[in-house]
Amino acid sequence: MDGEKSTSLKWLWCIVLALPSLLPLAMHFHFANSADEFGTGFIQNDQPYYMANAREHFDAGKISLTYKNPNDWRRDSPRIYFQPQTLFLGFVQKFTGADPALIFAIFGFVFAVLTVRVAWSLLLEFVPRADDSWFANLAMFIWGGGLFAVAGLATMLIAPQSDLALYDYLTMYDPFQGWWFLNLGRNLVFPMEAWYHFLFLGGALMLARGKHFAAIAIGLLISISHPFTGVEFLAIMTAWLFLERIFWQQKSTSWISIAASLVLLVLHVGYYQVWLGTFPTHRELHEVWELAWELKAVDMILGYGLVAAFAFWTCRSSTQSASFLSQSKHRLLVVWFAVAFLLANHEFFMKSVQPLHFTRGYVWMPLFLIGASSLQRLTQYFNDRGPFKYATWVLVLLMLLDNATWLSVCSIDGRHNSAHSKTDFRAVMAVLNEAPRETTNEKLVVVSNSRLLSYLATTYTPHDAFCGHGYLTPDVQQSERKVSALISGGAFIESLDGYPQLVVLDFNGPSVDTKTAAETKNRLRTCYEENGYEVAELESSDSFAVFQCTPAVSRQQLGNSDEN
Repeated sequence: MDGEKSTSLKWLWCIVLALPSLLPLAMHFHFANSADEFGTGFIQNDQPYYMANAREHFDAGKISLTYKNPNDWRRDSPRIYFQPQTLFLGFVQKFTGADPALIFAIFGFVFAVLTVRVAWSLLLEFVPRADDSWFANLAMFIWGGGLFAVAGLATMLIAPQSDLALYDYLTMYDPFQGWWFLNLGRNLVFPMEAWYHFLFLGGALMLARGKHFAAIAIGLLISISHPFTGVEFLAIMTAWLFLERIFWQQKSTSWISIAASLVLLVLHVGYYQVWLGTFPTHRELHEVWELAWELKAVDMILGYGLVAAFAFWTCRSSTQSASFLSQSKHRLLVVWFAVAFLLANHEFFMKSVQPLHFTRGYVWMPLFLIGASSLQRLTQYFNDRGPFKYATWVLVLLMLLDNATWLSVCSIDGRHNSAHSKTDFRAVMAVLNEAPRETTNEKLVVVSNSRLLSYLATTYTPHDAFCGHGYLTPDVQQSERKVSALISGGAFIESLDGYPQLVVLDFNGPSVDTKTAAETKNRLRTCYEENGYEVAELESSDSFAVFQCTPAVSRQQLGNSDEN
């Protein structure tokens, strides 16, 4: 009975520690309501894309294990992508019919709690629970950060600027205003990151416990879940296993485990860098993804300096270092940090491909775990000396300050919410879903002056977007210009000739409003009819209008034309 009570209490603490991850979502709806807008439930621009991928498994009229890019409207866009979590989310959405944002949020919070639980076990591997101060260390592991807020506040005091508010100072040094998540806890805000971190920490826990083949199985799951996290974990695991056997002469590390880990790493790189590259559609996007999103020296100092100080103190002398490195699981932390740090700064030895993707707390976490024993000894020292007892709380506050202030910024400043709509997007999506199709698996191309509505159509409807996600739409800038020319000047989009289309006019979007709505409607109708399309107005309201534009040529003729 006591064991059951202890287990229940432990899970309760995990839920409590995961709860702050829901604050940005709650404030997303708060700001939408206060601005008389519609909140989509997706707090950042990339998030709807994952649920769009999920429904792609079923949008062909039958289940498909692979999916295509829903932001690529072309008929020949290949089904070459697969992630297990995407397939699972597709199943849930297909058979429940629930709102995609709700499914995504529940998925995210479940794995946020599970990530906290695995992090709890991982921390116990390196710092056994000694007294109640251990829970402070756990809280710092989950929600600890760096010195970004301190640096921002110092700047506000030393060199204030009249055009900056408090929340501007708090995140002014944090990459992407704090939205790149250089430590663990903040990653729990994004559902997919919660999933990746659950797997990564689970794999690290298995390695620390010497369960190599369990870690390899988890490595396979990470590999097929995400390219960046996959290569990072597999590189860490392979390097550590190899060094354990060759350099440290650990017979418990088998050659089979080394070979299996290496094969996974080679297959991972082969799939993402070689095989996918044989498809022109993927190469187009890959060229767009090769962005120089890099950490600056000041970012690393402020982001990692606090935990690095404790890690340094743990290995402050040759004797201390030798003692620390005498344990295999401690050597794992050193390899983990070294590989993650090199990947996060790979622009120094290869072409830069979004090095920031390799941060996401993966550099911060091993530094924290290396210094965790020193951190615990310091908190115990404070607690054992009455007058210094409150110094523990000062230390905890300092460690938590970055994430505490960032979450507060989410509560003060609604600018981070990129998926608010002044138009009732659910009403638009209902019309698009009810649009008549010749077959149940027919996909129409959504064209809209609202990038958000066009993008959300891939998440809420079976249709594809002509101009959706900025980094996933082929030649997105040219597509934007074509949409603008269509809406404002009636210039037909030649590349869509022969494609059945749904044209959405958002009167709260660019190039059209309620005053020019009638003129724009007539111009669109004339444009499509002159190019051999039948035009039907499906819906018209004070804020939007939807037209279905169907090519007069039959679907059979189109199929024959494609074959020729």
